[in-house]
Amino acid sequence: MKITINGKTVELSNKEVKICRNQVADVVKSVKNFSKETNSFTYYYTFLIMMHVMSQSLLNDFDSDEVKEAISAISEIRNNP
Repeated sequence: MKITINGKTVELSNKEVKICRNQVADVVKSVKNFSKETNSFTYYYTFLIMMHVMSQSLLNDFDSDEVKEAISAISEIRNNP
């Protein structure tokens, strides 16, 4: 999977993307269930909005060249154990 962060394209590990997607889905499902169980309809939407705002802020704080460099280094380690 390729993603652009601060104007730089970074290729992510498909294996890690799959694992992370599942982890995020588990958290979202848990919050959605909690929202239903407690009749807190707006809680779920507030959670999604805060996830978006906070993750965007964290990604904006990254220097995209550093991210690309780190991912390249990780890929190299995986390919040459």
